[in-house]
Amino acid sequence: MTLPHKRLHSIAKLSASFRKRIDPPTLEDGRLPPGAVSRAAAGPTPQLSGRLPTQQRVRKIATTYTYRVTWSEEDNEHVGLCAEFPSLSWLDATSEGALRGIMKLVRRTVAEMSDKKEAIPEPIATHEYSGEFKVRIPPQLHRRLAMEAAEGHVSLNRWVSMKLADG
Repeated sequence: MTLPHKRLHSIAKLSASFRKRIDPPTLEDGRLPPGAVSRAAAGPTPQLSGRLPTQQRVRKIATTYTYRVTWSEEDNEHVGLCAEFPSLSWLDATSEGALRGIMKLVRRTVAEMSDKKEAIPEPIATHEYSGEFKVRIPPQLHRRLAMEAAEGHVSLNRWVSMKLADG
């Protein structure tokens, strides 16, 4: 039971920072564990503070990753996903099972990457953000936003922040 190709493509686009294939650990005979699905991802794997984690650190890192469970109509099962490992997923009949499965798969993958001295993705939740990013927009939209900000008696930066926060 694998996700259809069109779904694989959209999941692989979750993180543009990944470009290499991250494969989940396999069983002794080379097969994937039950429920595991491996997909190609996109982008180089970011470093995690330059140190190789111990087993305790592996467990801590794996619990700080960003997980999500969604329903797959095509598979008629719940799909567990991890944003930091867009090439991994776990299918299960229950949402709880999908979450447990993807967390266990990520923990195994991190341990395997550690053993192989590979770079381990930094958890999104622990990354420090500057609060700044640059956005290119059409001049007409820039003008409209600047006028709205002026009418609201706030800076353009504040106006755009408020609009982003409102969704």
